[in-house]
Amino acid sequence: KLGLRSEALTLISVGRNHKKKNFKAIIDIAKILREQFNIDFQFIIVGRGVSDLRKEVKKLNLEKYIFLIEEKKIKITKDLTLPSLSLIKLYKISDIFIFPSIIETFGVVIIEAMAAGLPVIAHKVEGSKDLVKNNHNGFLIENDSNNIKNFVDKIIKLSKEKLKIQMSQNCIHSAVKFDWVLIADKYIKLYQKIISRKI
Repeated sequence: KLGLRSEALTLISVGRNHKKKNFKAIIDIAKILREQFNIDFQFIIVGRGVSDLRKEVKKLNLEKYIFLIEEKKIKITKDLTLPSLSLIKLYKISDIFIFPSIIETFGVVIIEAMAAGLPVIAHKVEGSKDLVKNNHNGFLIENDSNNIKNFVDKIIKLSKEKLKIQMSQNCIHSAVKFDWVLIADKYIKLYQKIISRKI
């Protein structure tokens, strides 16, 4: 439906198009990958306002490589808020999760991506560095003048199937720690501990 190529290395980013999410970096990464490397790749960018990037994508002739998908609605069940089935499908057809955000509190989308077995390449900022363990379930990139080149280097590294498979397994194990039931149980124990001190 989207015109994606099944044989291409598929990179995905999820989040609203805001300056702090730094989606401009994805366009720069795609430009370098196209110009300097012989690799068949495609970027999926999902989120509110990402269609605003279309002009820049067209200007750089990257339409074949960057697919912009406006926000996928979340699914609200009786007990939980979950990503939509269509977003889950996009995670599952992807190979690597790119998270160029330069300010973050807690990257829920990182956990969603890891649950789908996607190694994560992210800036080394609060939120991201709490979830991504360098060289284990992804790579952390310093936010400096070399950051775009470093993102590209890590993408090339993860294009090797053996490393991607190993990191994918590590991601799934990492995501399990954030299962709703486990987190809820930790909060209950924390509240019980605090309450017992007050009595």
